[in-house]
Amino acid sequence: KVTAGRYRPDWYARQESNDTDLIEDGGLSYPSGHSSSAMCGLVPVTLHILGVSGALSGKGPRGMFWKLFLSCLPLALAAAVAIYRTMDYH
Repeated sequence: KVTAGRYRPDWYARQESNDTDLIEDGGLSYPSGHSSSAMCGLVPVTLHILGVSGALSGKGPRGMFWKLFLSCLPLALAAAVAIYRTMDYH
């Protein structure tokens, strides 16, 4: 948590309450369950699509970039979920 965590969005508001339990509970947070679920679900999908499409095999004609690009779209979606979930909601 210390390496990857960030303060919760309401951490500064908790400082005003002077309640030590509330302040400690509002310390560093970790990426949400949404982020973890998205990564756990979509990374294997990405790897499967990469394997089935042969995008990393190096065999075949030139112009395989589109297969690689389309295969990595689920990973980009998972990264977008993780980035969105770690943003402060201002």
